[in-house]
Amino acid sequence: MRSSNWIRVFLILTVLLGFDYGTNLHAALPTPILQVSNQQYVTLLPKVPVGTPRPLIIYPNDTRVWVAGFETGGPQTSQIREYFVNNETSRGVLNFSNTEISSILVDRNRVWYAENSTLAFYNSTSGQSETQRTFQNRSLLSLALDHNGRLWMTLGGSNGTSSIVMLNPNNTTQTYRVRTSNALAYGITVAPDNTIWFAEAAAKKIGHLGC
Repeated sequence: MRSSNWIRVFLILTVLLGFDYGTNLHAALPTPILQVSNQQYVTLLPKVPVGTPRPLIIYPNDTRVWVAGFETGGPQTSQIREYFVNNETSRGVLNFSNTEISSILVDRNRVWYAENSTLAFYNSTSGQSETQRTFQNRSLLSLALDHNGRLWMTLGGSNGTSSIVMLNPNNTTQTYRVRTSNALAYGITVAPDNTIWFAEAAAKKIGHLGC
């Protein structure tokens, strides 16, 4: 066999066996470098005091974090709590019995929250709460605020129907019925183009409103 053919055979065997003149070829490859971020998970704010509901839903703004929590060990209790980022302290602002706060959001000095079938807000300036709407025989589930200051809500009825309700800044409302039967419209959010997306949890679908 010609020497050039021997060289070809040797090179093929070298590649297949992973050796080069007795040296492990893989050892010569560069060692992968793991990219490790300098940012670590930290608990920024202190734990809630003993006996207060567990935090479940959060909504932060520049200097405060608003938290809604509930406890189910005995009689169901809920609380909305205000955390101050600068000095890492907190205080409870609203307490509820036999109530589950399913959603909160902040619009300037108003902390909106969904309380069973009722839409209400806490005024962080006056320290007072006010009921805005009660939806009879329906459960208020999630809230979202669009770029025009309109408040969007998902509601579920006892008969399996769902609807999307929009509250205008002038306190008028508009209702959009979800066409899917037994949809259980739940999570809702606003896209950058100001259209509305929502999850039909029971139907395993995604809904969209171009309003």
